[in-house]
Amino acid sequence: VTAAIGKLRGFQHSSGGFAYWRGSNDINPWCSSYAGHFLLEAKNKGYAIPDGLIDRWVQDQTTRARNWNPNVSENSDYHGYLTQAYRLYTLALAGKADLADMNRLREDQKMWKQSANMLAAAYAQAGKPEAARDILAHKQWKDNWTYNYAGSTYGSDMRDRSLMLETYTLVGDLTQAQAMADNI
Repeated sequence: VTAAIGKLRGFQHSSGGFAYWRGSNDINPWCSSYAGHFLLEAKNKGYAIPDGLIDRWVQDQTTRARNWNPNVSENSDYHGYLTQAYRLYTLALAGKADLADMNRLREDQKMWKQSANMLAAAYAQAGKPEAARDILAHKQWKDNWTYNYAGSTYGSDMRDRSLMLETYTLVGDLTQAQAMADNI
């Protein structure tokens, strides 16, 4: 873990986001959320995190959440919505929940079920379990996504089911959590 934390420093841009490749000029939105998530979990387990590493990442995540536009082609598909929901979840994990952008995403009727689940996890983490349960109860979310490639979220049906298990656990829905665990 300590070695991974040290290596991540070489992937962070001056803006705070993380690249997929060391030395790349491009911040990879999913990898940036994933790297920050790792750093937050490591910090929670007592590992030393270099000064500014998480703070700069939170600043970049916040800027990207606020600038996210579902009408831009790279954001308008399944991966774009899931990336934004995951970004908002990691901000909530960092104790910097972006309720305005969470509400904006929640109102979007074009969201997929998996993204809605991740958004529900963000609300639960932000101390809004009633909002999280409301999102999970809605049947309006699109539910027709299947992976034929991993895409920009490096995903799979199994990964998405694991994220849903985490959400059900966070909101205290142990029946759904057990069903999802059995499915996994």
